[in-house]
Amino acid sequence: MIYTVTFNPSLDYHMSLSAPLSEKVPNRVKSPCFVPGGKGLNVSFALSALGADNTALCFSGGETGKMLENMLSSRGQKYECVSIPFPTRVNVKVSEGEKMYELNASGDEVPQKHALALLSRLEKLADNDTVIFSGSTPTCALDLYCEGITRAKKSGACVIADTSGEKLLDCAKLGAFLLKPNEHEIRELFGDGDVIRSAKKLCSLGAEHVLLSLGENGAVLLSDNVEYKCGIPFKMPVLNTVGAGDSMLAGFVYAYKNGYSLPDCLRSAVSAGSCKAYTAPEKPFDVKLFEKLFERSEVL
Repeated sequence: MIYTVTFNPSLDYHMSLSAPLSEKVPNRVKSPCFVPGGKGLNVSFALSALGADNTALCFSGGETGKMLENMLSSRGQKYECVSIPFPTRVNVKVSEGEKMYELNASGDEVPQKHALALLSRLEKLADNDTVIFSGSTPTCALDLYCEGITRAKKSGACVIADTSGEKLLDCAKLGAFLLKPNEHEIRELFGDGDVIRSAKKLCSLGAEHVLLSLGENGAVLLSDNVEYKCGIPFKMPVLNTVGAGDSMLAGFVYAYKNGYSLPDCLRSAVSAGSCKAYTAPEKPFDVKLFEKLFERSEVL
């Protein structure tokens, strides 16, 4: 089984501007919609669309938490939520053509007993399970990533993480199977040198593989002695960048769990990420478009 862990889920309110953002007149919006948010949940949705059975683990609280759980149920997404004593946060995403403005709430502090209730679920994983830790963390007395990865690895599960900053270094040192930073996150950690060489430092720290997202330039898959690169196979209008990196991660995991070679896992990752970017936020993951992208993708 595949599990995703979202420590800081949200309700995301998406809207598109009818004209450029202005301070002088009211800004008219079109296609407003609420969607479940949080990087781990985005990974789960893409995995489910690709036919990969998975369960989303997350916190949920208040009326917004009820809305979140109802949306998960309506999508047919398997999930297990730990109740917290405050409302699930709400984020606002505003698109203006290919520009995206994101206003993200930080979320309230999660009490230790509620955090332990979620973390204890990871002690029940099995050797053939894969667990994906993804996204930001709320304030908590516990180091949620370190605690979570330690418990998951002790259970024998394959551990994958998508985070940033010092947590990314911690995940590497804890021996994650795969890390998925983007170019900006690598430069934040290691400076403005060669980004691929810098990303490889995560392997030297203990990570088995690094899936480095390069945005419109595709992605690179790295390990100590391997470097594969895959560009985006064809261009389409970008409709929504939110969750594209999460779909990239889902594409890799889907392929890996189905026994694909590492180059084909990379092709699947780039195709899934591109597919998400080419799809409007209110629309489901387009599997047919994913398949077309995968057929035309190439690894260098």
